Amino acid sequence: MSFSTSPLRVVNDCLDPEQFVFVRAYAHQAEFSDVINPVDGVTYPGICADIPVWIQRALMQQIAKSMAVSVRQLKVHTCFFRVTTKNTLPAPHGAHNDISHADYSMFFYINEKPANLEGLAGTSLLSHKQTGLKGQPTRVEEWEVWQRDTNDHDAWNIDEIVFWEPNRMAIYPADRMHRAEPVGGWGTDQEDGRLVLIMFFSC
Repeated sequence: MSFSTSPLRVVNDCLDPEQFVFVRAYAHQAEFSDVINPVDGVTYPGICADIPVWIQRALMQQIAKSMAVSVRQLKVHTCFFRVTTKNTLPAPHGAHNDISHADYSMFFYINEKPANLEGLAGTSLLSHKQTGLKGQPTRVEEWEVWQRDTNDHDAWNIDEIVFWEPNRMAIYPADRMHRAEPVGGWGTDQEDGRLVLIMFFSC
């Protein structure tokens, strides 16, 4: 089943201020390392999968409210922090989707972005300029186009963008093509870099 036409959901001031301070403090002292994703076999830098249950529950409550379901209906497949800094090598796939993980993706932004950061910051939802591809490729020709253009920034239109704002949550269908903005991140570590909490879930 495809969810490409489902609406993008954005929740501002997602957690109450005290909760958010604790989440940020935990992330800043957590240990990050390179992790091999068992789904695609790719090594991703700057990952921390040690997420306390209380953080997951707080975010799940907000997800359930936004999705108009009960928390019991949510099935979390994976949850982790990811930090991208200026020295981080670009991900192997720029424009990509996460449908191999779950039905929905959730991004929760944590750090402040630099005041002098140029260009877009956040998460952009994309469509391929030449073919209109927005979601998971289903034909050989679509796979070939995606593999050719995944890292060609100019090959994709930005249909929507969730602009970076601490304590903002974005939920969208996991089959939707998207890209982290900026691709290279910023900062030097989890205290000043592009720090997000990512959750893949179904309901």
